[in-house]
Amino acid sequence: MSGTQRGEQCAATPRMEDCVDNVGNANYVSKLDLLKGYWQVPLTKRTSEISAFVTPDQFLQYNVMAFGLCNAPATFQRLVNQVLSDIPNCCAYLDDLGVYTSTWDEHMKILRQVFTRLAQASLTLNLAKCEFGKATVIYSGHQVGQGQVRPVDAKVEAITRYPVPTTRRELRRFLGMVG
Repeated sequence: MSGTQRGEQCAATPRMEDCVDNVGNANYVSKLDLLKGYWQVPLTKRTSEISAFVTPDQFLQYNVMAFGLCNAPATFQRLVNQVLSDIPNCCAYLDDLGVYTSTWDEHMKILRQVFTRLAQASLTLNLAKCEFGKATVIYSGHQVGQGQVRPVDAKVEAITRYPVPTTRRELRRFLGMVG
């Protein structure tokens, strides 16, 4: 029996486009950023032993989840999904959280719920990267809010100023940039 069959929440990373579309329809948007994402996830004793490594000077073990571990994104997404489960008008794409509503009162209510859950889980926000109660914000590379989802102007400009590819390698580079 799989984890989702037992009633556990799926750890799959949501489609970024779905999050962006949901946030884009709102009148009020808050963008929250979790501080040092994976480092806020403590490792069990066994996991710490498995993640050990050796340097010329010493033997070291992680006590928090490190960047670059194979299952780190899924584990972190599962944690965030569990913490924010059943909070409406809130989406999470790894360490980027979006709260989106049509009314100010509803926005304040949901933000309080999110802050309470984050505090209970001992998760910390990076206030320097957070934006609260705005009409539009930049979220996952898009300008969203007020019923609109638009690409960020600087990204569009970079594409329009890119020189016309003349070789296969330049074409691949261009396609990678626009993709």
